[in-house]
Amino acid sequence: MLQEAAVFRCTSCRTPLRWENLMACQACGAYVCEGCLHRVSGVWVQVGSRWFLVRVVVCALCLGSEVWEKICREEV
Repeated sequence: MLQEAAVFRCTSCRTPLRWENLMACQACGAYVCEGCLHRVSGVWVQVGSRWFLVRVVVCALCLGSEVWEKICREEV
C-alpha cells in the first residue's frame, strides 16, 4: 500500500513546493517559494567576538513585520 507524500505549500501564496527546493524564512522558519522570498543584504551578525555583514532570506509576511524589526534590532 503506497502512502501519499506530504505536500508542502508556500506559506504566503500556497503554491505547492518540491521537496528538493524547500526554502525557509530565516525570521519565522516558514516554507516559502522563490517568488515570495526576499533577500536582504546588510544585516550585521556577531559570531564570537567578530562581526559579519550577511545576506538573509525572509518571506513576504515577515518583511516589514514586528518579527523582522526585532531581529534587525538584536543583530545590528
